[in-house]
Amino acid sequence: MDSHSSSSTSTSIQSEKRLYALDLARFIAMIMMMQGHTLDTLVSPSILDVNIFPWNIWTYVRGLTAPIFLMVSGAVHVFVLKRNSDGTLKRTTKQRRLSWALTILGLGYLMMFPASRIVDLPFVTQQAWHYVLQVNILQLTGVSLLLLLFSAFFTRSNRTLGTTSAIIAMGTIVVSPIVHAFPLHNYLPLALSNYVSFANGSLFPIFPYSGFLFMGVAIGAYLERFELSERTTAIKRKGIIFGVAFLFIALLCELLFTLFLNNTIPGPMSPTMMFSRIGFVLLFFSFCAVLVDKLHVWRESFVFFSGKSLPIYMIHLFIIFGTPWSYGLATFYAKQTSLQFGLLAAFAVIGSTLGLIVLGHHIHLKATGRSRKVLQYGIRTIITYLFLMGL
Repeated sequence: MDSHSSSSTSTSIQSEKRLYALDLARFIAMIMMMQGHTLDTLVSPSILDVNIFPWNIWTYVRGLTAPIFLMVSGAVHVFVLKRNSDGTLKRTTKQRRLSWALTILGLGYLMMFPASRIVDLPFVTQQAWHYVLQVNILQLTGVSLLLLLFSAFFTRSNRTLGTTSAIIAMGTIVVSPIVHAFPLHNYLPLALSNYVSFANGSLFPIFPYSGFLFMGVAIGAYLERFELSERTTAIKRKGIIFGVAFLFIALLCELLFTLFLNNTIPGPMSPTMMFSRIGFVLLFFSFCAVLVDKLHVWRESFVFFSGKSLPIYMIHLFIIFGTPWSYGLATFYAKQTSLQFGLLAAFAVIGSTLGLIVLGHHIHLKATGRSRKVLQYGIRTIITYLFLMGL
C-alpha cells in the first residue's frame, strides 16, 4: 500500500504530518486483536470463561479493539480529504477514497469465500451463504467509508464535516436500540438486513458500530485545527477531558435507562456500552500520546506496522482459521486447548504475522522494474488459478 517510489522529501513531509500517537494506538490494538482471536478460538471454554474474572475484563478490553481501529481510521481519513478552493472534494480524492472503500468491502466478502473454486458456488448450501453475508469489520469499514465520502461530498470544509460526523456518530449510537427493536431482518434481503441487524449473526452492523468511525472523523477534524507540533499535546490533554466526559455520559445513560425503563439495554446495542467504549478509547489515545515520546526509538517500527493493518488482519485470520485451500489452527485445536498452549499459539500467530509482513516488505523493496511486475502478475495468477481450479 505504501509507495516505495516516493521521494525522500515527500516521505519527510508525510512523516511530519503523522499522528504518531494514533499509529501506536492502532499497533497496540493489532496485538490485542491477534491474541484475542487466538485465545478465543483455541482455548477451552471451561478454562476461558468470559463470565468470571479475569476473563470478563479481558472480554471487555477485546471489545475496544474494533472501536480503536474505526476511530483511528476515521481520524486519519480527515487528513487525506483534499479539497478545492471552493471546498469541494478534489476529483482524485473522490476516486481514491471510493476505490479504497470498495476494495475493503470486496475483501471482506472475499475472505468469506464459501468454496474452493468458483464453479462450486452453485452447490454451496444456504447456511454457508448466510455465513458469507454476515457483516464483519471489513464490510462495516467499507460501507462506513462510503457513507463518510458521501458526507464529505456535501460539506465544504473539514470543520463542517467534523461537526456533521459528531452528530451522525451520536445519533447512530442513540437510535441503535430503536433500530434493533424492529425485526428489519424479516423485511429486507439478507445481504442488506445484515447491515442493520444482529439477528442473522452479523458482528458489526452499521447501528451502532459506524458511530465509532464517524466519531473518529470528528476527532480528526478537531485535531486538524491545531498546528502540527501541537496535535500530540492536544491528544494527550483533550483525550483525558473528553474521555472522562463520555464515561460520564455512559453513566448518565445507565441511570436514565434504569430509572425510566427499570431495565438496561443489552450490550451490543446499548448506548451505555458504546459511550463507555468511546470514553476508554479516548483515554487510551491520551495514554499513547504520553507513551509515544518514551518509545521514540521504536517509532518507525510501530508506524510501519500500523500502516499494514489490513494485511495483518487478513494474514492472522488465515493462520488461525485457514482458507478454502488450506487448514488453520482452528481446524485441529478449536475450543479444546489449555491456556498455556493458547498463549504459545498467540505468540506464534503474532510473530508469524509480523514476520510475514516484514518479509513481504523486504521482497517488495528488493524487487525493482521488471522483477516487481513479474512478482505482481505472478501473485495475481496464483490467486486466479486457485479460484478457478482450486488445489
